[in-house]
Amino acid sequence: MNPSLETLRTLLANKTLDEAAYIASNFGMTVRVMQRDGEQHFGIANYDIDRINVTVSNNLVTEVTSVG
Repeated sequence: MNPSLETLRTLLANKTLDEAAYIASNFGMTVRVMQRDGEQHFGIANYDIDRINVTVSNNLVTEVTSVG
């Protein structure tokens, strides 16, 4: 069972992208950057319950936006 969105937000906040990916991998999840340094990234429209969508600024996770 995957952790809640709130738990993921707490665990990944202010972590580097590599650290966040490592933490996510401990839950069998991956990280997808949806926005980096103000530039929007577009993902495909498939839903994956094992993927965490994040916003990154200066290589730090500033927001966990969703799971999917």
